[in-house]
Amino acid sequence: RISAQYGWIQSQVCELSTNPPDWFNCFGEAVAPDPATPAPVTSHPSKRPVTLAPATSAPTRSPLPDGSRRLLVVVELDNHPGQTGWTLSAIREGEEEDEEGEVVINMPIGSYASSDAGESLAYDTVVSSEKF
Repeated sequence: RISAQYGWIQSQVCELSTNPPDWFNCFGEAVAPDPATPAPVTSHPSKRPVTLAPATSAPTRSPLPDGSRRLLVVVELDNHPGQTGWTLSAIREGEEEDEEGEVVINMPIGSYASSDAGESLAYDTVVSSEKF
């Protein structure tokens, strides 16, 4: 209920308004309004200055933990997406390049529907900068 917050509303109006309504009694003792008596309607509300943060050209992202990087993988599908599959994995140090390390993204054959034909799909992931 708003009436339960009347004290806070009154203090905010009194503090922030350049012309608070008399019935808020901002310069005297606070008096709660009688619920049976409607509050008077003012012709113009007072305006509070608004300070906006500078806009960015694009959404910003949270900082990454040390040693991590963002990796964007874009897959362009042909006319037979159901036959497409792929895996993104890290290469373990000291192992052969054809041996799979930690799997980051796995899209096995059959993961894509025929309605995905011709689409470019983006996968945004975070990887260890030491492994990639």
